[in-house]
Parts: sequence; structure tokens; C-alpha cells
Amino acid sequence: MMTHFSPLAGKPDLPENYHTLTWELKKTGGSVRLALIQDNNPSEHAAEHSQAMWDRVLADVKMIAERD
Repeated sequence: MMTHFSPLAGKPDLPENYHTLTWELKKTGGSVRLALIQDNNPSEHAAEHSQAMWDRVLADVKMIAERD
């Protein structure tokens, strides 16, 4: 778990404007699943934007992890 502040939100750098990011690794059979949960999204639109960004990041992590 970690906290994250994004100046892109246009809010001041104060604790109440930080997100908590929780990274979860789960072993399932012969593979590992990585999930990311982010809280404190100010709106549904902001949550969707963050999800799209993190989906791209996790896809890159997957690609790197699966390299030979």
C-alpha cells in the first residue's frame, strides 16, 4: 500500500487529496495476478480516467514480466 498525489487533479498538495494505492498479488495455479485498487477519487469521471491510466500501466508491467 502507498499514497499518491497527482497535481493533474488541480487540487492542493494536502493529505485529503491523496489516493491510497493498494497493490495485490494473488497466486492462482501457475500464474500470478496483479490488481491495483485506488481510493479517494473525487468523481466517477476521475475514477474512470485513473482506471484507464492504471490499465495501461498494468498492461506494460504484464508485458515486461512475460518477456523471455
